[in-house]
Parts: sequence; structure tokens; C-alpha cells
Amino acid sequence: METMVCGHDLEKTKRKCGFSDGVCVGSRGRSGGIGFWWKDVNVWPIEWSQNFFLAEIRDENNAILWVAVGVYGWPENEHKHRTWSMLRGIKARYDQPMLFFGDFNEILSAAKKVGGAPRRESCLDNFRSTIDDCCLRDLGHDGDPFTWQRGKSEANIILERLDRFLATDSWVELFPNFRVTHFPRTNSDHSLISLNTEGGHQERVMGRRRYHFKFESFWVENEECEAIIQTHWNRSMGEPWNKVADCA
Repeated sequence: METMVCGHDLEKTKRKCGFSDGVCVGSRGRSGGIGFWWKDVNVWPIEWSQNFFLAEIRDENNAILWVAVGVYGWPENEHKHRTWSMLRGIKARYDQPMLFFGDFNEILSAAKKVGGAPRRESCLDNFRSTIDDCCLRDLGHDGDPFTWQRGKSEANIILERLDRFLATDSWVELFPNFRVTHFPRTNSDHSLISLNTEGGHQERVMGRRRYHFKFESFWVENEECEAIIQTHWNRSMGEPWNKVADCA
């Protein structure tokens, strides 16, 4: 989880929440800081900094089952490329199922922001291409569509979905009944987001509900068909079957 408190306070919070093990990295002023805690799980911490935490979840024989990566993306526009390079570098190290989660400090589409100056499409494309290159998929969510808020009045409020879970298809195959939930914001500008691996899958792909897709042959006779497919294929993320679903 991303925090804005010192390492000592994180340790106190860890114990108060009942976690027996963990690694805490304090924040730099009001930026960054990561707490990664666990209990009754065979977790091997591998590497961490103020922007990520890499851990391997292993079985009783210490074979890697899957890999967890907590993320706090660089908030400054001039440094966001470091987040994307970091994700690509970590993903390249493993063939096992992987889960990335946290505050990526970027949105995936213009629809995931309300208020404030619009994000440049090129910035969003950098995030999308990183997800593509890493063969990840957004796990969707239940609850509030936004995870971060600044301001309260209609005149100055800004809402964005900055926090999310991304996973490889092989991770989803391990935990097909996962459920992601966004909880209401209380004492923080960020929402608490949770992933229950046995919570009953909300049947979402890229944040949208599944439905049965049927191809109608007369569609190809429409002069706009090719342009629609090309646009959505180029903008979609993940494996080919996910691209087909987005074109639909």
C-alpha cells in the first residue's frame, strides 16, 4: 500500500492491523512510501524502494507460485517514463504469474478523469503500451469508478482512477474467482482498494461486464466497419482475444 508516513509509524500500523511480517519504506515528505505486509503466507521479499516492492509467493517447497509487485508511480510528468521502464524491467525477469497493484499515478482513458485539465492522449498511450508490452490486463472493480479526489466543490473537484490491479492471464487462471472492490474515501484522498482472490469474480474485462458476443456477417458490408476495427484494435490492451472483445 502507498502511504505518506514515516517508516516507524508504518511499523506501528502494521502491528495494529495484525500483520506479523512486512517491509515498510517511509515517504519522502508527502510523496511515496510503501508498506507491504503479510501473515500466514510464504512471502519472499526480493527488492524494494520508495516506488515499488517486489515479492515472490512460494509454496511449501519454496517454488515460486506467483509474483506480487506493489507500485507507487512517479507523480511528476517528466518522471513518469521511469514508472513504465520499471514495470517493463520487472516483468521481463519472470515467466510466472504476476500481479501489479498500487497507485500508478496515471489514468488509462479520458473517461477515468473528471475535472481539471485533460490529460494528453500521448501520456495515456505510454501507460497503455506498457500494459500491452507486459501482457497485463486490468482486473476491473466494483464500487466507485474513481480512486483519488482533490477538492470538494463542483467548481474545483478533480476525480481520477489512479489505483488499480493489473495481472497476467496466468495469474487470473490461478484465481478465477477474484473480486476487486473500491471502498469510499474517508480520511485520505485515495480510496482503499482490495482484491479478494476468492471473492466471486465480478465478470469484468477491462472494467466492463462480460456479455455473449455474436458476429453478424452483414457488419462487414458497412463502410465504417474497417475503421472501427482498426481504431479499437490499436487502442486496446492485452492479448488478442481481449482486443477482439474491445472491438465488439
